Amino acid sequence: MEFNPGRAMQRALLASFFLVSSLFGAIDSKVDIKRVHEAFISKTHSLIPIEVIGKKPPGPKEERPPAKTGPEQIWIHGYWAWEREKGEFQWVCGVWRVPPPGQTWVPGFWKNDGGWYWVSGMWLESPSNVSYAKELPPQNPEEEMGDPPGEEYFWASGFWEYNPYEKNFRWLSGSWQPFDENWVLIPATWQWRPEGYHFRPSYWDYPLDKRGIAYDCSKDGGYQPIPEKVLISRIYYTYPDYSCFFWHHYHFHPEFWEGCWCTPPWWGWQGWWTFNYSNSWGLWWWWSHPGFSAPFWMDPFLASQILPPDQQLIMLLKGGKFPFFFTKGGVPLQNAWIQALMDTTGKASPLLPENLWNKAQEIAGKDIKNNDLSPSGSHSSKKVPKPEIGPKVTPYGPAIVPQVPGQKTAPLPPKPSIKLPESSQPAPEIEGGSDIWGEPNVRWPNYERPRPRPRPQVIPQPRPRPPQDFNPQPKPESRPRPTPPSGKPDYDKPQTFKPEIYRPQLSRPQPPKYPQRTWIEKEPEPRQTDVPY
Repeated sequence: MEFNPGRAMQRALLASFFLVSSLFGAIDSKVDIKRVHEAFISKTHSLIPIEVIGKKPPGPKEERPPAKTGPEQIWIHGYWAWEREKGEFQWVCGVWRVPPPGQTWVPGFWKNDGGWYWVSGMWLESPSNVSYAKELPPQNPEEEMGDPPGEEYFWASGFWEYNPYEKNFRWLSGSWQPFDENWVLIPATWQWRPEGYHFRPSYWDYPLDKRGIAYDCSKDGGYQPIPEKVLISRIYYTYPDYSCFFWHHYHFHPEFWEGCWCTPPWWGWQGWWTFNYSNSWGLWWWWSHPGFSAPFWMDPFLASQILPPDQQLIMLLKGGKFPFFFTKGGVPLQNAWIQALMDTTGKASPLLPENLWNKAQEIAGKDIKNNDLSPSGSHSSKKVPKPEIGPKVTPYGPAIVPQVPGQKTAPLPPKPSIKLPESSQPAPEIEGGSDIWGEPNVRWPNYERPRPRPRPQVIPQPRPRPPQDFNPQPKPESRPRPTPPSGKPDYDKPQTFKPEIYRPQLSRPQPPKYPQRTWIEKEPEPRQTDVPY
């Protein structure tokens, strides 16, 4: 047999991967696949369709939470979850949770509307101020990212913004943001509720080791804390639901995933994180489940660059749950499911009764073409450019990314300095070197005051003359009181005053007579006294 050095190297690498994976044990193959409380690790998508079952959920359980381990933790009660594969309800334990900064938990609930369905809980900044859109936003397009500024950056996805005035949706583009080891960015998403489609803005959450404690409930009512390794194992089966969490964990814990056969090869490629929900699930399920149809955009060259999963990983992921929105031929797009819901239920609602599931699944997957490509890359395959998928959408503008909690805001620019003239006068001073208002002393410029505008000239009118019969009240005589013989003022006796009659002079007084001036040749004209002065 001819010796093939490439195949020998591949076998040696696979053997080393088996050894490292057994040492690290990143994904526990013995873990029981159970749900994680949605308040602890929230999904980042809206379910379409939503399964409606005919079985009524049991009443809520009474929980006795264990002692909390941090002052900021709050207890969030558990809930019943429907397990379609087992056909029964399972109780999801409550958790001690450190709330994301500025967020309040709105718990989920079961609602009966021709059948029972679960309305997921969510973190909101203002639960009392919630608006809804009547229509479902379009499926997220594949974004044009360009190259990242550096290795310490991740892509914050864009989202659809609803314009209530024009009653339409407009796309806001994503952006490259720097990683922060203390925070995980939960992207914005739309979520269906009985009132309509609700938009949940993006927010920053704590990493897994700082969120609190999640538990497993035993039959005797005990609570068993779930280690971080087990939590990662549980959400690994459905990693597209928690892709934002894996961005952070894969970046800051490379030793956890290094050399493990459970690491998808595209996790090191920045562009693959931006796939929309359908394409992310299609790529993940095709890679981890041999024989499943490849996504429609997968070509032979790209498939030859992607390293196939290890056999142990294939055996591990066989226990994964077949997603409800899948079809046997592939993952339908959102528009295909909307059309299938209209054809089966006659409504635009995403609610799908369980008796119509097979029919709707067949309609949604009828246009999916079988793509029998399989991953066949080697370990020498490194960065592969992201393929061009679907039509592009012209963004209306950039999506706003919230500020990282606790991050200091940029300092305000200094105020411009004004050079005052030398003729400025100092402000009034008080003790301590400040003015009368307590402000530091400054010199105020000696500006020239503007001249007042001249007032309009008002010609006074002649005063009216008093009538002939004018007789004012008599004026009392103001004279000192008489002094009694005792020499003391007599204040007890009433004093009488003789009024003096005031008689006005009705005749005009004559001007004084001046001596005759003989040197004036012409007599002066008489003075007109009746003319206003």
